[in-house]
Order: sequence, then structure tokens, then C-alpha cells
Amino acid sequence: MKMNYVKKSLRVLNVLISLSLSFILSLVGTATSGHFTVKGWLLSFAVSFVLSLLIVFKVNMKMLEENYMKKHGLKRDDLKAKLITPLLSDLVMTPILTVAMVALAMGMSNVGMSKGIKNIEKDRAALQAEIDTAEKEALPAAEAELAAAVAEHEAAQKEVEDAKAELAALQTEVDATKAELVTAQEELEAAKQNGIQPQIEGLSSKVAGLQAQVEGKSGGVEGLNSKVAGLTEKANGLNSKVEGLTSKVNGVKAEIAGKSGGVDEQTKKIEDLEKGKPTFKIFLLALLKGMIISLVVAYFAILLIKPALQKMVFRKLQINGNEINPYIEKKKSDDADKKDSNLTNGW
Repeated sequence: MKMNYVKKSLRVLNVLISLSLSFILSLVGTATSGHFTVKGWLLSFAVSFVLSLLIVFKVNMKMLEENYMKKHGLKRDDLKAKLITPLLSDLVMTPILTVAMVALAMGMSNVGMSKGIKNIEKDRAALQAEIDTAEKEALPAAEAELAAAVAEHEAAQKEVEDAKAELAALQTEVDATKAELVTAQEELEAAKQNGIQPQIEGLSSKVAGLQAQVEGKSGGVEGLNSKVAGLTEKANGLNSKVEGLTSKVNGVKAEIAGKSGGVDEQTKKIEDLEKGKPTFKIFLLALLKGMIISLVVAYFAILLIKPALQKMVFRKLQINGNEINPYIEKKKSDDADKKDSNLTNGW
């Protein structure tokens, strides 16, 4: 029955130490890779935990420690043994886990960057299609509409100028007729004073005719004034239309310029992502850095965590350390039971 407790203690101890070490090394590995993400760390933690379990259940750590102490004449309670045995476990586990963690972190980073590049390229292509459509359709249409409005405005403006010229000419005729009328009226008054009846009748007819001309031409002036006012209003309306279409054309050009700037910005993002992709040299440097840090961190983690977990597990399962060694020795000599012999593997 006690042996079952010992089996259970070794299994629980293997799991707890593997869990603790995986937690620490996954943090170190993903952080030193230069591409730390929570998702990446969680995946690294899971992979590290599985690898560490495979190692501790396949590699007989305790036998490794026992052989080392036997070869160098050390006992487990010796200070040198306490300092060296964690290093043995560290050297067995940490390199494998570190390589896996750094490779996984950089692999995920590379996949993420490649996916990001594809998404940016897709957005850039859509933006470029909008630019092409604007340059080939929207802008030419707006410019053609503007050109037509400008031509129409220029024609209306010419009509205004022609009507003003006609008005000026008619106004000159009115002024001349009025002057002639004044002269005729003066001659009529003189004829009346002299009592020259034939002259009076002729001048009276002339004055009446000139008055009729003045009234008629004055009416023409009023008509031309109305025509000029109407044409001016039309020209002003067309001018407003031209200004609006000019703003429209400028707006399309500004939109094209803005989207072109967006394409340039996305192109730069793609270039930056391409440059930021992990290379083999970067991988080696990150691996070297991670390996050094991980070996040191893992050593102290094993040195401090392992004794505490051993005490906790053995106390919980009501086992003391002295009961483990005879059990291990028995299992080492029991070649018939291969399945149980693996239970001595671990820490």
C-alpha cells in the first residue's frame, strides 16, 4: 500500500515541477524571442508542459542524480549535491524547452506577420481599385461637366455683353433723338412767336414724330435693361454652377490624393513587416539569449521549487523521504515488472 503512495507521489511531483518549470520557461522563451503575445505565451506554455512531461517520464532524473553522486562520492544532503543536482536537471530539460519556445514564438510571429501582410495587401488592392475608378470615371466625368458649364457660362456672359452693347447703342440714339427734339421744340416756339403758320405746322409734326421716336426707343431701352438683367442673372447662376463643379473636381482630386497616400502608407507597412520577419540569424541570436537566460532562471527555479514541492507532496501523501529510496532500489532490481520500473523516473 505504501508503494502505491510512493508511485503517486512521484507522478504528482513530476507533474507539479513540470508545470512550474514550463510556466517560467514559456514566459522567458516568448519574452526573449522579441515577439511576446498572450496567445503565443499560452500556446508555448501548453507545448512546454507536454514536452517537460515527456522528458521527466522518459528520462530517469533521479537515476541520473544518483549516478552522479555515487561517482563523486556525494550524499543527497551535501551542499555540493544540492547545488549540482538541479544543474543536471536544468541541462537535460532547459535546452529542449528553450529551442521549442523560441522557435514556436518566432514561428507564430512569422505566421502573424504573413497574415498581416496579406490583409494589408488586400486593403491596398481595394483602395487602388477605388483610385483607378475615380481617375478613369469620376474625375473625367466631373471635369467634362465642369467644362460644359464653363462653356455655357462663357456663352451667357457673351450674351450679356452683346445685350449691354445693344443697350448702349440704343441709349445713344435716344439721347440724340432727345437733343433733336429739344431743338425742334425751340424752333417751334420761335415760329409761333413769328406767327409763321406753315412753319409751325411742319415743326409741330416734326416734334410729334421725335417724341414718338423717343418714347419708342425709351421702351426699347427698358426692354434691353430687362434683357441684360435676365442674362446677368443667368450668367451668375451658371457661375455658381461652375464654382460648384470646380469644388466637385477638386474634391475628387483630393480624394484620389488621399487614397494614394493611403496606398503609400500601406506599402510602407508591408515593407516594415517584411523587414521585421524573423530570419535565421535573428532566431540564433534570440535562441542564444533565451538559452543563457533560461538556463540561469531554470536552475534557480529547480533549486528553490523542487524541495518545496517535494515536501508538500510527500507531506500530503503521508510519505517521508526515507521511504522513497528503498522503493526506488526495489524497483531498480525488479526487472520483471517493466511497467512499474518507469515509475521511478522523475525528480
